[in-house]
Amino acid sequence: MAEPNGTGRLDRIEALLDKVGERLDRLSLIQDRDHEESTRDHKQLMRWQVLMQDKMDRSDALQQAERVRLNALSEKTDERIAALVTAIGQLIQAK
Repeated sequence: MAEPNGTGRLDRIEALLDKVGERLDRLSLIQDRDHEESTRDHKQLMRWQVLMQDKMDRSDALQQAERVRLNALSEKTDERIAALVTAIGQLIQAK
């Protein structure tokens, strides 16, 4: 038998709306948690990027210093070889 003024139907609609509201609340909590995780991951990624850039800058500086040192050693070696060749040439001419 039908209920007076459709109260049963309104109760069911209200119950469904309550369930929808609860699901929306849960969804909002999940989105908030996901946003916090995403923000934390982004901050960590940025931190790692800064650290990596710092390491790359240090590496570049060390490589540049090593190039300068190797160039200086190469010049000294060339001078010594030239002096040795000159000395050998003089020895050969003296004989």
